[in-house]
Parts: sequence; structure tokens; C-alpha cells
Amino acid sequence: MAERCLYGVDKNRYAVQLARLSIWLVTMAKNEPFTFVDHALRHGDSLVGLSFDQIRAFHWKAGHEGEQIETTSVALQQALDEAVAIRQQIQALSADPSAEASRAKERLLADALDATRRARLIADLVVGAFFAHATNKDRDKERDRRLDLVHAWLTADDLAREEELEADLKKLQAELYETQVPFHWMLEFPEVFYLERPDPLNSGKVEGAAMVDAFVGNPPFAGKNSMSNAVGAAYLSWLQAIHEGAHGNADLSAHFFRRTAMLLGAHGAIGLIATNTIGQVDTRASGLKYLAQRGFQITSALTNLPWPGEAAVTVSVVYLLHGRPARDARFELDGRNVAAINSRLRPKPERADPIKLGANADASFQGSIVLGMGFTLTPVERDELIARNVRNAEAIFPYLGGEEVNTSPTQSHDRYVISFGQVDLTEAERWPDLIAIVREKVKPERDKLKNNPDGRRRKEYWWQFGRSTPALDAAIAPLSRCLATLFTSKHLTFSFLPTSRSLQTPSTFSPSRRTQHSPFSSRESTTLGPGYSRRR
Repeated sequence: MAERCLYGVDKNRYAVQLARLSIWLVTMAKNEPFTFVDHALRHGDSLVGLSFDQIRAFHWKAGHEGEQIETTSVALQQALDEAVAIRQQIQALSADPSAEASRAKERLLADALDATRRARLIADLVVGAFFAHATNKDRDKERDRRLDLVHAWLTADDLAREEELEADLKKLQAELYETQVPFHWMLEFPEVFYLERPDPLNSGKVEGAAMVDAFVGNPPFAGKNSMSNAVGAAYLSWLQAIHEGAHGNADLSAHFFRRTAMLLGAHGAIGLIATNTIGQVDTRASGLKYLAQRGFQITSALTNLPWPGEAAVTVSVVYLLHGRPARDARFELDGRNVAAINSRLRPKPERADPIKLGANADASFQGSIVLGMGFTLTPVERDELIARNVRNAEAIFPYLGGEEVNTSPTQSHDRYVISFGQVDLTEAERWPDLIAIVREKVKPERDKLKNNPDGRRRKEYWWQFGRSTPALDAAIAPLSRCLATLFTSKHLTFSFLPTSRSLQTPSTFSPSRRTQHSPFSSRESTTLGPGYSRRR
């Protein structure tokens, strides 16, 4: 049964090996070789890959999926006709425990991979065109160039010329593999996605919509900055390109909900572990909200589950149903029966988002990003620096985190931050003690940033905070206090704070219009956001 029903993919090769061992142990398939599920457990990035329609159109954009290019369509169909038949033979042998059957399955798997070799190369070339450049204009040019090469390859009437062109295309494929591990679900598991497969969740009807029946998984979590630092800014651009309406600030786990929904048939189920922000703000808008608006029902969820392992992480577990399985569904939230569950993971029906008030457009802001904990000081370090040179106090300011704002009734602080504002390096060197600290603790980390526009700017101006917001500077310039609140906090709370403090939390910053002019000099600062800092 496991050989016919279970499929899996992981970006980590070792995780794939562990999955093979786990299934071998759980199924107690002692008479089977360790490789008996090799056809169903594969290595690759489940978020980076193309559908059949995208391969036919030789394009990653959803809007191009209705197009078909004859040469790529023919190559794909030939691959599928051969590969589906071979992989169905593998499934048919699953009931045969003999050594001969095991060897036959290994040969058939090799044949199936060879059958889809050309189609996989074509798909990789499309993905590679995207990751080869940073702008959509350049990506489209590269895509057109590669399409011409593929057309010449597939229509070559000379074997030597065909092999020469294929060698050139494989070089482009190898360049992609240096940074990405593409996984084209429909090519890897064609027997699941072919149009003639009966849908077991719709009375076995052949309706051209039977794909994956159910997904379970524990996808990785990563915010925008950690994602970009780990796999590059192009990865986030890819996710937004293939997931319509996805927000750039969404956690990576939201994209796994979107990806599984794309691969699910007209009827099916999804159950994933996610960060506990899955029902909040941009992550919710990119994942659960999008799916709820398209007929998916959240039928069960655990909203704040402490991770059972050593990691100090709180997660959410979310189950969704679509199509026939969602009929007559019952709803359970945190162990309680409820009437409904919305995309905020609350026991209420789905409803539209509140509308932002235009009147607040110039009164609330997201702050800038410090991007370097080397800017921060303990009270003892701050006192020592001021004792060494009283002028150091001019560029050191109180520094608050979200925990202090939300838990301390006085919003007391136990950290300080070095801030040179937007001055040039020569000006910043007027505080030699402070610039030495930043040069030692911040610059080495900045030098490791990716060589994209943001990375280059932040490396060049390593003594400045990572992101600035001049509009916030102007708004708080005449003020002595402001309102601060955290973007990602579960509970919306506001605190009046003096503009001489710095907040290091996801926050909005609202100047009070009735306060007196600020008694502070223009060198005083305020910091906001998840690593957001603000200087005025």
C-alpha cells in the first residue's frame, strides 16, 4: 500500500533517506529492499518547479499557462506517454515481494527517469531563466533566448547538431543546480497527475482533475530577511511570481499552503504545521486568507502548540478541506467544537479585512531596520563609553524591544543603541570610540550580505542602520512623544513613548498632534519594526 499511495519530497537529501528508512520500518516490509519506495520519495525543492501547462507554455507565470508552444508540448506529451506507463508498471509490482520484482522496479524507475529527461531539461531551463537575472525584463529576454535554443534542439535534423545543442542546454541546467534544486511535481510523479486517473474522492470519476488527494507536512519557517539571506532575493521573487497576490513579508510556511493547494485535486485535504503567525497579517493574507476565498475550509486547528522538541518554538497546526471532503465538515479549534474557523484561526466565519483610514496616512509609519546587533550596548557599556568621552552620549540612545513595550508598564529599557543617523563616514568618525565598535561588530556581518542592490548599499554604508524612513523623521521632528504598537503582536496595545527612545519591534509609529515641540536635538532617535530602527 505504501508503494502505491505515499509520495514525498524534501530539499534535504538526508531527510529523504530518513523517510525511506522510516517507511521501511513502519510498514515492517522486512522482505523488501530499502529502496522499495525510491520511486515515491524524491529529492528537490517542492516550491521551485513547473506544472504541465507551464512547461507547455515555456513560462513560469500563471497568466501564460493557457498558451502552448508546439515543440515543448510535443516533447512533454511524448515523455508523459512513456513515463506514466512505466510508473504504472512499478505500482503493479508493489504486491510482488520477490527479488526479481525488486530488480524490475529499479530498472523501471531508471527507465521512467530517462523518459522524462528531456521534459525535465526544458522545465529546468525555464526556471533557470528566472533565477539567472534580477529583473523581470531581463528574465523575459533570457526566457526568449532559451526558447529559441530549445526549439533549435528539438527540431534539429542532424544528430551531431542535436547533441551539440543539448550539451549547451545542459550547461545552463548545471548553472541552475548550483543554487537551486528544482522539483517538477508532475514530471516526478506523472501517474498521479495524468488526466485519465480516476478520482477516488469523487466516486472514482475520471474528470481530468485528480491530482494529489491529501498533503501532510512540516515545512520550514523563515521570514523575509532570513529567507533572502539564506537563499537570495530571487527566491522570494520566484514565490511571489508563482503565487498570485503573495506578500513579500509573508513567512515561508504560507507558500507551502499555496503550493499544496495548487497540486491538490478538485477534492482533497491539507494538514500542515506552520509558524503561529500563519493566521496573522501578511502571512495570513498570502496563505490561509487566499485559500479561504477560493473555497477551502479550515476544519481544524491548534493555534499555539509548544514544539515538543528542544527548540523553543510555538507552532500552529492547520487542516483544510476542499470539494467533496468539505461537505458536512465539523470544526474543531484548540480542542473545542466550533461553528466555523476563519483564516485568522478564530471561531468565526470568514469576513473581509478592515479598510485602512486614509486620514492616518501621514500619521503612522513602519520604522527602519537596524540590521546589526553590534549597534546595541548594555547600560554598563554605555556608561563606560560616556565616562571615557562625554561626547559619546550624543550618539547613544535608549533602545526598546517589543517585550519591554508589551510587558513593562513603564516601558523601561535595558539596552542602548549607537546611531550615527544618515551622516557620511567622515562625520561618523567624530565619535572614534563608537565607530570602532561598529566597525568591529557590524561591518564584518554586513560584508557577508548578498551582492544585490540592498546588500551592496548596506555594505557600503555599514555604519548606518539598514533602512531609513524620512517620512517618520519629519513626522516626529516637532514632537516630544509618540504612540508605538507592535505589528506582529497577538494583542494590539499602544504606548506613549518619548521620541528619544528606540524601539526594536514590529511597530507602527504614530506622532501625537497635541504634544509640545521636542526638547531633544536632531540627533535623537526612535526605532521600530522587526529590526526596525528610526533616527531623526
